[in-house]
Amino acid sequence: IDARVAAAAKLIAEKPGVPWLVWCHLNDEADAIKHAVPNCVEVRGSDDAEVKIDRLVGFSTGKYSRLVTKSSIAGFGMNWQHCRDQIHVGLNNSFEAQYQAIRRSWRFGQTEPVNIYLIAAETEGAVVSNLEAKEAAADYMLEQMAEHMKDLTKRALMGRIVHTHVQHKKSM
Repeated sequence: IDARVAAAAKLIAEKPGVPWLVWCHLNDEADAIKHAVPNCVEVRGSDDAEVKIDRLVGFSTGKYSRLVTKSSIAGFGMNWQHCRDQIHVGLNNSFEAQYQAIRRSWRFGQTEPVNIYLIAAETEGAVVSNLEAKEAAADYMLEQMAEHMKDLTKRALMGRIVHTHVQHKKSM
């Protein structure tokens, strides 16, 4: 944890004055980040709702410029296009959680390139390999979906797709 947190703190120090989003998986990681990074606020599962709202909305509005939290807390649904720099301190095997966390910054309305820093210990090599394999599979799936949709679109434009309408006769 100490080495990963030190690497994260160094990255943040190299770019002062910009918003940073730091994702962790362990409370010990979050505690260490808060001690190593000045002006960093945390949103933790055990926080009162008012504290969570203040910090999440405060990060959105610029009241807080450095937020540390877990993807299970804020990795879905938040819109943080104002923040182009994220650090993932430690990894787990959930490609979906990582994907969604990254998309908090990389979404419609983002006008800058998004920088994602994944920090993993050497002992996490299997996790890194697993995430890379899942990413490759997701990329392949997206390519195949795009190809399939291209074919469907072409057939629809040429009038080769027949639409049928079903009328339900039984009231529900």
